[in-house]
Amino acid sequence: MSQNTNTLMLFFKEQAPHELCVLTLVNLMRDDQDKALEYQQRLGVDLAGIWQDVWFNQQFSAQPEYIRLDFDTSVSSNLPLQLLQDLFERGLRAAVIEVFHSQVGETRRHHFLDGKLVNRSDLYDREPLIEPLVSAQLDAAQEEGDEDTSVCVARPVPLRKLIEEEREQEEKARALVQGITELAKVARQTGVGPGGVIKTGLVLWQMGKGLLHAVIFTVLALVFFKGFWMWLGVGVVLTIVLPLLYGWVEYSDLTEDRDEPESPQGAD
Repeated sequence: MSQNTNTLMLFFKEQAPHELCVLTLVNLMRDDQDKALEYQQRLGVDLAGIWQDVWFNQQFSAQPEYIRLDFDTSVSSNLPLQLLQDLFERGLRAAVIEVFHSQVGETRRHHFLDGKLVNRSDLYDREPLIEPLVSAQLDAAQEEGDEDTSVCVARPVPLRKLIEEEREQEEKARALVQGITELAKVARQTGVGPGGVIKTGLVLWQMGKGLLHAVIFTVLALVFFKGFWMWLGVGVVLTIVLPLLYGWVEYSDLTEDRDEPESPQGAD
């Protein structure tokens, strides 16, 4: 089964939130939900939700300087941006996450500093002690000369912006799925194939465009030219003619595309 293999390294500013995060993870590994809840409430971050609902094959290790999390996710899962945002608000200094997308055989590494997605060099210039730790954990398996898989950005991108963009993409995806579902429903109810439903929709769209253009023309004519009743009469005629004309042109184009014979193969 295809899946994403993730390694997340966390670097806290202070020892207290670091220890609370470690204690939460220890009890999640033990499946002691009560103690895990106690420590994550003190930390102020919901780790159990994503641990139980999104991640699987979880492992973790910790040193005084960092916490390392290894986990798998489905291929459709996104980066744990909201979790990182919450951790940065509770004392996280930096984070590095590397994701191997098994479905396409690609690896991507993301670097975060002070609540923003940054370039690799930006992180290591600000936090030079983090580089050897990440290299020892993530670069050991790479061969010399391997391509740098780090994600590059033109400028630091706040996590909040990344989360908003991700939500917008999810909403668009849901709208697309809903549209396809509605199309299939209309096709079943009318007995017309999906192609016919789409064709009808395109014709209606063009008719609506024609009506809009007629209204705009009428308003502009009434504002800038004399002869109120004449232009109003012209506008009424256009609101009838233009939608029909636009719709007919679209219908004709669609019909011609469907009826156009394929060019013979192998003709000289």
